[in-house]
Parts: sequence; C-alpha cells; structure tokens
Amino acid sequence: MRKLVLFLVFIAVVSTFSLSQSSSEAAIRSIVTEFQHALEKRDISAIEPLVAQDLVVLENGHRNDGWLDFRDNHLIPELKEPAPPSKTELIKITGTPTMGWAYTRTVMSVTRKNGEKADVELWTVFIVQKRGAEWKIVLLDWSLHVQKVPAAK
Repeated sequence: MRKLVLFLVFIAVVSTFSLSQSSSEAAIRSIVTEFQHALEKRDISAIEPLVAQDLVVLENGHRNDGWLDFRDNHLIPELKEPAPPSKTELIKITGTPTMGWAYTRTVMSVTRKNGEKADVELWTVFIVQKRGAEWKIVLLDWSLHVQKVPAAK
C-alpha cells in the first residue's frame, strides 16, 4: 500500500511539473510571437509592454542596456528604414515555471544602400522571465548573417 501511495505522489508531482512547463512554454510562445508581430508592424508601443525595463540586447558585438537605450538607439533608427519582406520561424521553446528561452530564424532579401542585393538570415534568442504575474523579455541576442546574392549573368 505504501508503494502505491508513493507512486501516486510521484505521478502527481511529475504531472504538475509537466503541466507547469507546458503552461510556461505557451506563455513564452505567446510573448515571442507578440514581439515578432509588433516588430513586423513597426509598433514600438506594442513592443514596450513585452520587455523588461532592464532589458539587455546583444547584436553582433554591440550591446543596448535597458529598454530606453534599445528603443532610442536601435529600434527608432532601424524602424525608420523600410522593412524588407521576411519570414520568421519559431524554432525552439524551453520553459520552467519562472524562466525560459526561445529562438527564431528570420530570412529576408534586402537591397543595400549601394543597390547590392543580399540574403539575410537573422537568428534571435529570447530569454524570458516571469516577473510577478507577467512574462517579460529580459535578453535578446540577434545574430545576423549576410550573404551576397550572386549577380545575374
């Protein structure tokens, strides 16, 4: 009888953790998706509630410290440029009840200011943390790979 009770307790603990992890992953998926949609729409006011005020953003060797630094010195200047057509795919999500991470892959074709065409692959890593009742993006890591498109012959 004691073995049965221990087994049932074990099953309850595992089930609770599994449900909690699945709930966390759904919340992480939601915040990443909302962030991507707001970025595509170039809507800074929709991005702000998704990120922590102490957000850190890393991009190809550069760092923004805090939401205001990221907004003023990265997003606003970048969003003044026309958006290239792009397609984003959510690759992986991992979550615990209080923290998680995800990464996406975005592909786009761009025309540089000199008229040169390039294929771009952007990998984005999101670190998210549950703060109180809300999930917030606390770290973004953007890694950009640019490939020249061969000239037409």
